[in-house]
Amino acid sequence: MKQKSDSIRLVVIGAIFLVLILWLVVDLYKIQITGSGQSAGFSDLKSKKDILLESTRGNIYDRNGKILATNRASYRITIEDSGNYDSNKEHQNSLNRIAEKLAKVLNENGETIRNALMITLDSRNNYSFTASGTRLSRLKSDVFGRARASDMSQEEASASAEDIINYLCNRFAVSNSEKEYTKAELLAALTIRYMLWLNSYQKYLPVTVATDVTEQTAAEVLENSDILKGVKVETGSVRVYEGGEAFSHILGYTGAISTEELEAAQKAGKNYSIDTVVGKDGIEKSMDEALQGSNGLKEVAVNQTGRIQNVLSVTDPVPGKDVYLSIDKDLQIAAYQILEQHIAGVLLSNIINAREFNKSSLKDSSDIRIPVYDVYCALVKNNILNISPAASSKSSDLEKSISQRFQAEKKAVLHTLEENLTVNARNYNDLPKETREYESYIVNELLQSGKGILSADAPYKEDGEYAQWTAGKISLKEYVMYALEKNWIDMSSISSSRKYVDIQEACTLVAEEILKRLKEDKEFDKLIYIRMIKNDMISGKEICELLYVQGILSPKDSDYQLLKDGQLSPYEFIRKKIRNLKITPAQLALEPCSGSVVLAEASTGKLLACVSYPGYDNNRLANQADGNYYSQLLTDLSLPLYNRATQQLTAPGSTFKPITIAAGIEESVISPNTSIYCDGVFDKLSPPLRCWKRSGHGEITSAAAAIQNSCNDYLCDISYRLGSKGNSRYVENQALTLLQKYAKLFHLDQKTGIEITESQPHITDTLAIPSAIGQGTHNYTTLQLEAYVNTIANTGTSCSLSLLDKIQDPGTGKAEKVPSSKKGEVNLSDAAWNTIHQGMLLFAQNNNILKDMKISIAGKTGTAQEAKTRPNHALFIGYTPSENPKYSITVRIANGYYSSNAVSTGKDIINYYLGLEDKKTLLNGKASEASSQRTD
Repeated sequence: MKQKSDSIRLVVIGAIFLVLILWLVVDLYKIQITGSGQSAGFSDLKSKKDILLESTRGNIYDRNGKILATNRASYRITIEDSGNYDSNKEHQNSLNRIAEKLAKVLNENGETIRNALMITLDSRNNYSFTASGTRLSRLKSDVFGRARASDMSQEEASASAEDIINYLCNRFAVSNSEKEYTKAELLAALTIRYMLWLNSYQKYLPVTVATDVTEQTAAEVLENSDILKGVKVETGSVRVYEGGEAFSHILGYTGAISTEELEAAQKAGKNYSIDTVVGKDGIEKSMDEALQGSNGLKEVAVNQTGRIQNVLSVTDPVPGKDVYLSIDKDLQIAAYQILEQHIAGVLLSNIINAREFNKSSLKDSSDIRIPVYDVYCALVKNNILNISPAASSKSSDLEKSISQRFQAEKKAVLHTLEENLTVNARNYNDLPKETREYESYIVNELLQSGKGILSADAPYKEDGEYAQWTAGKISLKEYVMYALEKNWIDMSSISSSRKYVDIQEACTLVAEEILKRLKEDKEFDKLIYIRMIKNDMISGKEICELLYVQGILSPKDSDYQLLKDGQLSPYEFIRKKIRNLKITPAQLALEPCSGSVVLAEASTGKLLACVSYPGYDNNRLANQADGNYYSQLLTDLSLPLYNRATQQLTAPGSTFKPITIAAGIEESVISPNTSIYCDGVFDKLSPPLRCWKRSGHGEITSAAAAIQNSCNDYLCDISYRLGSKGNSRYVENQALTLLQKYAKLFHLDQKTGIEITESQPHITDTLAIPSAIGQGTHNYTTLQLEAYVNTIANTGTSCSLSLLDKIQDPGTGKAEKVPSSKKGEVNLSDAAWNTIHQGMLLFAQNNNILKDMKISIAGKTGTAQEAKTRPNHALFIGYTPSENPKYSITVRIANGYYSSNAVSTGKDIINYYLGLEDKKTLLNGKASEASSQRTD
């Protein structure tokens, strides 16, 4: 019977689509007739209107013609307000019924409704915004009908997501009773009504409600056409990306045009509509005009109800051009995987079987270790595990058990905090460690944050009482009461109905507000959860089992039973999963969890790979963005939306030393053969600065040997000589000015010219001695260091870096090559260039990782310190072949401990690209062996 029923349904669906096709043919025939002016009924015409005919977006390819971004045919659901109504009430009711029915059909079929309202339901089933900043302000101003965000009242500007929902319910006469609708149903219906309202000034144009719907959904919409008046199934296309997370930062993604973008486009004379899809990030954004093509235009005549009566003229759209990148697709993907394997290896090598690690007695940041309890907690902190306290009928026994313990602990914590806020006020320093953590959270997140209880302009940080609080010498209650006395708290925002007589009663109301917010605060829940893990109230084994229960790992994994039976300890289990990349550095967001690689053609500056780890799935952000996924990315502690290659700025460490050598030789304070003795500490100035090799290098007999050994003493002495040149004493500003001069000579004060967003570099402006070894206030991206080493490889020819190869017209096949661009020449003496090249070659020839490569290579490592309590950044710059450079490479592993880890990564990527090692061995899907080789 089921097979027969399915067969009948397929026949019905087929018949419906046949009718749809016939209807389209007839409609086209009518347009041809009316377009020629042969139709009667011109007396009914009200006005002429323009309908946008959107062009097909161009494709994006790699340098070898492999597809990276293209378009796929799809069905989309549109709606227009096309009816005639006797009254506004009838109009509203009809639109509501249509919106409700359409929302139900789409939701039941698992379709995503275009989130024009930028509101979603969070894990607690509460309304929350998916936008922030100017985007959120613009949404609110649109909802309240204000031309500019500045025109909103204070109440409108501070409206919550729920306030917006209630306002729109009133505006559209939609009941917000939970007896009639679930929150999800109400949100879906309101979103559709809101999109129709935004388009109310041009009702004859349909609004896209959902894209890329299934044939099943399309069929059901057509089956309900008698109810869904104005709703149509149309053919369209969706943007599809290839290459996975490795390409996300380069390609970016597309999306519906925002109000601001539409206004800017129309001012620029572009024929865009509210449904126009534009590039939102990456190449999609920077090359949007070429990829977009030219939209066409259909001029129509409409009657008084907005119905199209005639097509007066048609201008066909011109398809977008195809963009070819200089990137090699296979290399980009491989470099991303190799980088992840090495980051995982560094992470794994520093995890220890311990509850805590004491950093207070550290002698060196390379000694930092990661206790396995921090790994358990990381799975909670970074939202890998769902810690929603509510246990449902669908919850597993394990989840229910943990939930019960959590609820009991949270109740106890809130009771303690209530007492501290109202009765037994104890100084912060006298509290248990756990309670101090909770009270710090209250002050930092609930009182003093931008949306906190204290007024945003309250000068609390300048007040002596705040210093008392930060020193732990007063109680939280005393701090709140002091804030009340100073009028830092607007009590009207806390209690508009309850009155209070004195400060004590006001303090009680504030305490109630704090406790109310804590009960609903998911981040506070995490604090309790983490403390329970640290205190073994939730065991490491239970945390590991949750990975299976919640579907992060497959229950079919043989390790699951071993873990449950106690044959595999939680510590061994965690290490095994990291080793096999079943748990990734990105998921844990510990240190290290990120890195970047840039590989370029030496002679042109064209990028062959530009990798930022971790990445994201741009298919889920393109077209009709997945709001929940975007919110998840925004809260991900590994910052997957952040391009580490083009935006992350750190000190260059010892990769800067060739510039200091160049400055020393060109300013004649050293020669290539200058010899300096390194005893492990530079102490000509106070405070002294130690060499990375604490015992010292002994006699460094040449400037090239100083690069080879990365000797801090030698480089600091150069800076000292630069500051002493022509003076009777050392002048720091003079040394700093000369270091800046040569950094600028290598264009480290400029962006690279790449076609996607990059940060502005910063040449050091203080501390000339540390600056000589790449510390001070130097700050550069991986991309900018790549431009610098590319210049060294070219012996002074400085190229602008580029991601583009050519732009091709798909219609004519005519291609326009994007030429390489030169910034200029870095003019140094032959003595300086020979010294730099020789030093970088000697480094590679004497490096345990690089010396056995099957191709000659020159390079330099860097270890950049950020803080003594965090692992150093690991950097490597290089070029190959050393005698006739064809490629230059830069690698940075943020918090990667030793620079040798960056060297290993660079070596594997070069070997992969040039085919010097077996590719399957290099891409084995396992954490690479980390290095503890100490270089600088």
